[in-house]
Amino acid sequence: MNPGLDQAFFRLRAGASNPPVGIPPTITSQPQNQSAAVGQGALFSVAANASTPLCYQWYFNTNTPITDATNATHTISSVTSNDAGSYHVIVANRAGAATSTVATLSITSAPTNGDWFVSLTGNDANPGTMALPFATLGKAASVAQPGHVIYLRGGTYFPAPPSASPIPAQPRPHQSARLPGEKPYFNFTNQPYGAANRGILFATNAIIGT
Repeated sequence: MNPGLDQAFFRLRAGASNPPVGIPPTITSQPQNQSAAVGQGALFSVAANASTPLCYQWYFNTNTPITDATNATHTISSVTSNDAGSYHVIVANRAGAATSTVATLSITSAPTNGDWFVSLTGNDANPGTMALPFATLGKAASVAQPGHVIYLRGGTYFPAPPSASPIPAQPRPHQSARLPGEKPYFNFTNQPYGAANRGILFATNAIIGT
């Protein structure tokens, strides 16, 4: 050995050319179907056996990756109608990847105590609560049951022609009322003269109150 020359040391490993990379993921708990009303929450989760670290990516409607959905759970804090569809996740590590089964999120009607709300700032895709009201009286009438009350927030409504709100013939009709201190108005100028149903048509047993 010449002390004046640079020295190098090498390690000799016998066997495979590459070190083992670990155990590929195996999904042990699949995402489950969910149902939620607009404004409620939904949660999908997955569990897998594998060598760590694990990477997760959730997908919406088959092939659209969801931004920042990279954990074992995917939470939707406030569901909208646009969230309805299918969800799945790919779990991966250095050894491989596994794809979960597809779970579906369905939108359901919100539980109600019989009060429905309509507002100019509402949306007919909403559950019709005071916090998330409908936009039209027709939508509220389509879900109201005998004995329910439809509350109209203040402002001027412009019903599209024709505006028909059929009410089932029941011994206890539903009631439409304004919220205390608010004044709703209906403007029918968008409905042409001569239309068969100019105004609002209530078929039977409707109560319009204040």
